Amino acid sequence: MKNGREEEFEEFAYMQALENAVNYNGQANPKALVGKCVPKFPFMKDDMSHYMNLLSNICNQVNSLSLTLQIEKLKEINPDFFQKKETKKEEKNSKLLALEGMENGKVVTRFSPAPSGNLHLGHLYGIVYNYEYAKEFGGKFILRIEDTNPENIDISNYNSIIDDIKWLTDDNISEIYYQSDRMDIYYKYLRTLIELSKAYVCECKSDVFKAYNDSSEPCPHRDMPKEKQIEMYENFFNDKYKEGEAIIRFKGDLSNKNPALRDFPLARIKIESHARLKNKYTLWPMYNLCSAVDDYLMGISHIIRGKDHEINGFRQDMIKEALGFTKCFYFHYGRIKFIDIELSKTKLSELIENKTYSGWDDPRVPSLISYRKRGYKAEAFRNMIITGGMSKRDSKITDEEYHKNLNYFNKQILEKEADRYFFVYNPKTIHIENIQSYPEKEIILPKHPDYKDRGNRHFKLENEYMVDGVDFDNISIGDMIRLMHFANFLVEKKENDKIFLKYISKDFDRSLKVKRNIHFLPLNSQRAIMVMQDNSHLKGYVEDLDNIKKNSNVQFERFGFSKYDGKKDEELIFYFTHR
Repeated sequence: MKNGREEEFEEFAYMQALENAVNYNGQANPKALVGKCVPKFPFMKDDMSHYMNLLSNICNQVNSLSLTLQIEKLKEINPDFFQKKETKKEEKNSKLLALEGMENGKVVTRFSPAPSGNLHLGHLYGIVYNYEYAKEFGGKFILRIEDTNPENIDISNYNSIIDDIKWLTDDNISEIYYQSDRMDIYYKYLRTLIELSKAYVCECKSDVFKAYNDSSEPCPHRDMPKEKQIEMYENFFNDKYKEGEAIIRFKGDLSNKNPALRDFPLARIKIESHARLKNKYTLWPMYNLCSAVDDYLMGISHIIRGKDHEINGFRQDMIKEALGFTKCFYFHYGRIKFIDIELSKTKLSELIENKTYSGWDDPRVPSLISYRKRGYKAEAFRNMIITGGMSKRDSKITDEEYHKNLNYFNKQILEKEADRYFFVYNPKTIHIENIQSYPEKEIILPKHPDYKDRGNRHFKLENEYMVDGVDFDNISIGDMIRLMHFANFLVEKKENDKIFLKYISKDFDRSLKVKRNIHFLPLNSQRAIMVMQDNSHLKGYVEDLDNIKKNSNVQFERFGFSKYDGKKDEELIFYFTHR
């Protein structure tokens, strides 16, 4: 007959099992309940075996219920659980720094890359901040490809950028624009600025103009009559100017202490084939003009970008003020310096061109496409960046520090998502002399210890298997070892490349003092290649993966997380993610 304290224990454990199950897709884990129960019922320590059996039975009882029924029962027993869950969700969202103007309604943000190369780790912050704020405040996140500079852009980069950002935002881009499709709009506002005497056509040589601007003096073209300026503007479209002969400048304040905020360029001639438009245009509007116009016309409310764009923010506001446009709210976050990670697009492109790297998806390249290929999750990047917070302060980070942090967040996702399997390289043979003593007809291994509904893997019962060469070298005669999820064995003999084992028992038994718990594979396993982070290739073997789909994440026990990349020449190709 149960005593009062055991009944109280079972009631509490049942509630904790329901909470654990609701949090983890309907499957409660008895091990996860120990930390909740022991502080409340310290007498458990006197007979942990008994209470672990009780926890297992309670979890089995809860796991036999549907998730819907689990939620209903938990609402009856502990309705506060769901309120706390919502509070935790709000606390997570509160990690976003409150920005000026966000109390006024929906937030519209944008990310505006140039298609001069693939996106890399340095771009992540701008994408994540802008996306998360738009999502949090029920607004829009716009992707705007800034391609009005025909130099150094490649047509292949357009799709890769869109694919990367779709991946990073869970395919939640509200609108996509190409600035090169909006040339007539920019021409319209360039002309308007000239008509308003807020811009002018300058024919000065660059060094001559710099001398005027540095000394706060107007160049000879600045105050020409408006009619003459409009005529000069039309010359851009009548082939009367060659490259370098004229430029359109904004009229700033010549007395400003910062020369960059005096007169600055808005458009110039560039005779170069454009990746999308070829030779359709020669007068190309520049960054600040395009941004000022587009931010207004697209309804951008907040611009979140790095501190290196602060001067551009002032310039864009000057253009907006001249055109009578509403200004945006700005937040310029501090520069994140990656101490020992190369992020220069120019240098990375050179390394790819000279075949040092195989491409942008080479595992050594810090590009988003490379991290995707290796099995990193978009949610991990977002969680890491938002948890770290947004600051105006500059910061430095090493490769090791960055990946330790990223891998922590990524592992939280993959631990739940990835099924477990075995991978063996440099294989050696083990021979079980009394395999007939094993009480089952086959070996049954779980696909995931916490999600029983995913099913099991099945190995045929045989007297020989392969093990990893590292394990082989560290096993000695007389050792008690365990083949994972299988059985316990005594090492009786070791000759050349084979170990001879004696079957002892099936279940894990602490009293046996097992020295090593190692993974193993049938001798007829599938050949596989593991591409490591340094682009080295480990040749080995994997078990039957049940017609695994390309891009699936898996965890090879005792080895690490990997992503399946497909089959080539009868070998399965995996990319190593991290341990």
